[in-house]
Amino acid sequence: MSDKQRTFVAALKSEDDAEALRLLADDGSLVGLNDGGGKTALNYAAENVHVAAMKFLLANGADQNAKDGRGKTAFHFAAENSRVTAMELLLAKGIDPLAAPKYGMTALSYAAANGHVATMEFLLAKGVDPLAATKYDKTTLHCAAKNGHVAAVPRGPRRQAER
Repeated sequence: MSDKQRTFVAALKSEDDAEALRLLADDGSLVGLNDGGGKTALNYAAENVHVAAMKFLLANGADQNAKDGRGKTAFHFAAENSRVTAMELLLAKGIDPLAAPKYGMTALSYAAANGHVATMEFLLAKGVDPLAATKYDKTTLHCAAKNGHVAAVPRGPRRQAER
């Protein structure tokens, strides 16, 4: 990556939306940024809830369905980091909340693995299947329990599945 691209990624990793937007305005090629591992500018923006930058990127041709080397989209990065506002924006743009990356971890699985109960509840309300299994036959419940997120276990897939 160039120095300008590294500066842009650093702005997206920080809470400095204004700097990210300034850099985008100065160099439109940053919209198509790929860090070499497949992670895009939109992935970074969603991961760090830079909604203004996300809107700019999407309005200027960023691919909301672009996947990194593990098959994760911006939606997965947002769920993994409990960025519900970013998830709402992506859903409004038509992203598939049920899509699963290479290893089958859904957005709900990522939220559960990280103990993000509010994100899990948001996804369950959107109709995401709590019993969908990963490539290794692990459900959302397994993902939460494996990482010791007890608070996510009773509120997540088990209760939803019992309904």
